[in-house]
Amino acid sequence: MGITRGRALGTAAGAVIGICAAFTATVGGATAALPRTTTAQRNAIEAAEQYISEQPFSKAGLIQQLASSAGDGYGRAVAAYAVNHIKVKWNTEAVLDAKQYLSEQPFSKAGLF
Repeated sequence: MGITRGRALGTAAGAVIGICAAFTATVGGATAALPRTTTAQRNAIEAAEQYISEQPFSKAGLIQQLASSAGDGYGRAVAAYAVNHIKVKWNTEAVLDAKQYLSEQPFSKAGLF
């Protein structure tokens, strides 16, 4: 099995849409195209990984941070794509997030959830 990476440039009516990474996989002599990742998706993945390395987030909270105009301003679909394509132990993140909230101010169990 081999994976080959190439670059494809998308255009519409002469305007550049963006650069996509094109991947193909060869298995037993047959070649199949793998899904393309846009520049925005790759950048959002990097941003998501950076955020998660700095502080705990819930999955929904990280999507909101990436999509927020106060955050990175990615479209919601790109933000969700990024969050769904990083490796995170979400239960561990939830525990860390709860501990952080509790260290800053008191919460009831119901208020924490």
